[in-house]
Amino acid sequence: MDVGLLSEHIDMVMNYSEVEESRRKKVLIIDDDGAMLRMLKTWLSVKYHVYMASSGKIALTFLSQTKVDLVLLDYEMPVMSGPDVLKAIREDSKIRDLPVVFLTAKDDKESVMKVVGLKPAKYLLKSMPKDKLIGAIDDLFTVLDNRKR
Repeated sequence: MDVGLLSEHIDMVMNYSEVEESRRKKVLIIDDDGAMLRMLKTWLSVKYHVYMASSGKIALTFLSQTKVDLVLLDYEMPVMSGPDVLKAIREDSKIRDLPVVFLTAKDDKESVMKVVGLKPAKYLLKSMPKDKLIGAIDDLFTVLDNRKR
C-alpha cells in the first residue's frame, strides 16, 4: 500500500467533506452495468452527490421528479439506448437544457456523429483514467458555472 497515495486520498476526502452538502453538484449516472455504476459512484461521491439508474426508463422517471446538475450517460443499453435517452431529455421542456455527457466504450466516428446533433456536453470514454475523468467533469462544471454568471 502506497502511504503517500493513501494520505493524498484522505486529504481529498477531508477537503471535499467540508463542502456543504447543499452546494454539492448532483450527478445522475445512467448505465446498465452494475459494476460500472458502483465504480463511478465510488469515484465521484467524494466530490458530488451521485444518483444511479440502471436503465433509460428509470432515469427519465427519476429526472421527472429530481433535479440534477449533470447526467453521465452510457451509449449502449438494452431497451432504450443512450441516444434515445438523450433525445427524450431534449424533447422534455423541463429538462431539455440539462447537461448530458456520454460516458461510453464506443469510440467509433459513426457513434459519435450519431449523437452530435443532440448536443451532448461532452463525449468521454470509459477507458479514461480516474483522475482524467474526474478532471473532465470538474472542468465541465467550471465552464457551466461561468456561463451562469
